[in-house]
Amino acid sequence: MNSFFHKAPFIRIAVPFASGVAFGLWAQPDARQTVLLFAGGVAAAALLVIFRKAWISYRLNPRFGLIAATSFFLIGAAWAGYRALNLRYDRHFQSQDALYTGRILREPLKKKKTYAVDIQLYGAFSEQGVPRPADAVVRAYAHPDLRPDTLRPGDLIFFGNQPVPHRKPPNPKQFDYGAYLRSQGILATVYLKEGCAFARGDGSFSGPTVFFETWRQRAIGLFAERGVSDRERGVIAALVLGKRDMVDAETRSAFTDAGTVHILAVSGLHVGIIYFFAAWIIGRVVRGRRLGWLRLVAALALLWLYAGIAGFSPSVLRAATMFSFIAAGREFGRFGNIFNMLAVSAFLLLMIDPFLIQSVGFMLSYLAVTGIVLIYPVLYPVWIAPHWVLDKIWSLIVVSVSAQAATLPVTLCFFHQFPNYFLFANLAVIPLATVLLYAGLAAIVLSPLPFLSDLVFKVAEYTAFLLNESVSLFGKLPHPVSEGLYITGPEAALMYVATAAAVLAVRDPRGGRLRTAQGVLLLLVLLFSGRKLKDAVRTEGYIFHVEGGTAVALFRGDHAVFSLSDSEMPGSEAFEFALSGFASHKGMRTFQTGSAVGVKKFSGSTVAFARDQDELNRALATECDFIIFSGPDFDPAKAEISRVKKGTAVVIDGSVPFYRRSGLAAALRNAGLSVVVTSESGAIRL
Repeated sequence: MNSFFHKAPFIRIAVPFASGVAFGLWAQPDARQTVLLFAGGVAAAALLVIFRKAWISYRLNPRFGLIAATSFFLIGAAWAGYRALNLRYDRHFQSQDALYTGRILREPLKKKKTYAVDIQLYGAFSEQGVPRPADAVVRAYAHPDLRPDTLRPGDLIFFGNQPVPHRKPPNPKQFDYGAYLRSQGILATVYLKEGCAFARGDGSFSGPTVFFETWRQRAIGLFAERGVSDRERGVIAALVLGKRDMVDAETRSAFTDAGTVHILAVSGLHVGIIYFFAAWIIGRVVRGRRLGWLRLVAALALLWLYAGIAGFSPSVLRAATMFSFIAAGREFGRFGNIFNMLAVSAFLLLMIDPFLIQSVGFMLSYLAVTGIVLIYPVLYPVWIAPHWVLDKIWSLIVVSVSAQAATLPVTLCFFHQFPNYFLFANLAVIPLATVLLYAGLAAIVLSPLPFLSDLVFKVAEYTAFLLNESVSLFGKLPHPVSEGLYITGPEAALMYVATAAAVLAVRDPRGGRLRTAQGVLLLLVLLFSGRKLKDAVRTEGYIFHVEGGTAVALFRGDHAVFSLSDSEMPGSEAFEFALSGFASHKGMRTFQTGSAVGVKKFSGSTVAFARDQDELNRALATECDFIIFSGPDFDPAKAEISRVKKGTAVVIDGSVPFYRRSGLAAALRNAGLSVVVTSESGAIRL
């Protein structure tokens, strides 16, 4: 172990620092607590400096290691807390603001009914016309009548609507879209209406985001000019340029079902190809040992230029940072340990953006590389291929299995599914994706050449077509995905411990390592079985919040009984967004549905649905624990709410229009009733 840390010493810094960052983002310390955390980290570091001569003592060395880890943990927590404080809504937006000015950061993204536009604010004006600087990114939703599709990165925008803070998800286990936007640096959302104004940008430099987005859109536009179809152009944009939002929902679902969705993210494979190709070209042009620094600067410039055009995603940042160290090592004859480079890159990236640690892509990127480095050398020698082609196939299989084993616990924690044909799909898809990457980049570079570029663009289009068809084929096979595979955080941690113990046992079966792996696996099985058994005998009922609909559910084991409005049937967009996370958490495999009408029993509670006065009268004729006011036609002014019995909980759900909820709630509360509005309180447990 000491020799491992001797070869990769930065792990002792990166691990406690990353743990501190995670703690700081979870604890959300205030300004005073952030200062105390930083002071504690500095004090621990000062102890190391003061007593540095004692480090040579082998007996005292572990103590100083603990002090150093504590120092980096506290500094990481303070850094994350400081950055979180800067992203607070009230630090950037004021109630007296009447006009905001900003610049379009990215190409508007078409949604179902609106366009999503990311805006970098740089100024605000009060009602009296007093200006103040503003520095925040907001996500704006613009109606198509405003013609947001004509906007380009760098264009100016002026609007008077007050941005609102992100709301927490109302239902348990629902995807926290607000937290996701905050992790991307987007502080608030705003709905643009009539009265906002746009102006074409003057072409001046507007920051790296606008600069790289502009060049990315130009590159994508080259494929549109050559007549590449939308489906193939979306895959090319994602795989070559990191523009994943151009992939249509059907294609994305096919890649997910086949277990190849990682192909759509620019990763270490893409960055590695760019680096080695750039290094080869530069090495042919710039020769000589004394010009090594020039080759290094040129290679790094091309590497980070591509990283910027690819969107600076977590996987791209990790790969670009690692290949930067590889480039330096090649030029100066020093090749570092892969784990040390992973630790250094993670430390640097978290210093730049601590919110990366909340990104699932960031975790999966590092886990996949770690899994390949640790597991591949153990599995690859198991079989010696008799032929070069078989050896390449076997190597690709081992790489896929190693990466899948390293990422599986996190995948089950967050996505609750497993692609059954991932191994076969990767064998078919990865070679095609590699060819498409080469062809796509070559098409962009050679686009000024009339005849050669036409050929390369056709190769890219047909390769993208074959890639899409191959993925669709695997998605059409029976049972392509195993769903409802939810595991908890402790179970995921035990899976990693069991995997690590198994790898160590295979490498060296001595010393009881195999028994250790078996013991950890047995503990994991007992923990998982106990949770499933507990869920199987427990019955839970919930009134969920679904915007524009009604949803009440009773969960018993892996079976669920739903009472839903027609638009929220399982499989619909509203149902999937609001309830799929909790349904996966419960391991739901079968369900029964019914209409949200009448009076029904849920987990010992009587629930009545009232969409109009007649249904309310029927509900009042029975002993109800809950009365759910639902539907767009319920008029609070005409409702005979005085007849609702005291002690009955009245619920106003998401099917009641938002502009009626406050009036209805106020009238019910004035009548002395207990009122719950699901859009404010979230889901209600029965």
